[in-house]
Amino acid sequence: MELSLCYLLITALVFTSALRNKSIATSEVLLNEIISGQDDSLKWLAELCDDFGPRKTGSESLEKAIDWVMESLRASGFEVHSEPVPGLPNWIRGEDTAYIIEPRKHKLNILAIDGSPPGLVEGEVVVIRDKEELQNKTVKGKIVVTAQNWTDYPNALKYRKLAKEVAKRGGLALLAKSATPLLPHSGRLFDQ
Repeated sequence: MELSLCYLLITALVFTSALRNKSIATSEVLLNEIISGQDDSLKWLAELCDDFGPRKTGSESLEKAIDWVMESLRASGFEVHSEPVPGLPNWIRGEDTAYIIEPRKHKLNILAIDGSPPGLVEGEVVVIRDKEELQNKTVKGKIVVTAQNWTDYPNALKYRKLAKEVAKRGGLALLAKSATPLLPHSGRLFDQ
């Protein structure tokens, strides 16, 4: 929630020409102004998310979103320019599938984390319920599945960071429980 509010506040500060001449004493005042609909920040945020969707590094949707942001800022009276950044990776999502094959075949609802390599991984599964349990399990040649209790988003993100440790210990893959409780959530690998 804190991260979402941060993005919302940043968007409001950058895109809202109506607010640029006002002195905002506190973030609460700014948030109330956004929520009350007295400016266009929510409309612009919705347009950015709805019209361009995911904006992964190096993707066409990111380039189109940057062009739209530049045009929107100029139309609002800002003097802005963009700068090229050569050599950015562009990971393209393929079809993400995973199955439990024993004791019966069952398809899992998954999304690969950005940057995941392509290919088939098949192996025995080791389940861990907390980060410390990884240290006490033999994971070499196995797929590590996290089954931590849901507490909050930041805590769930910690399990994604275990990919490096699983690889160091010879694990085949990490299947991390989604950072959102009901739908698969794609993020990015950390220091991988």
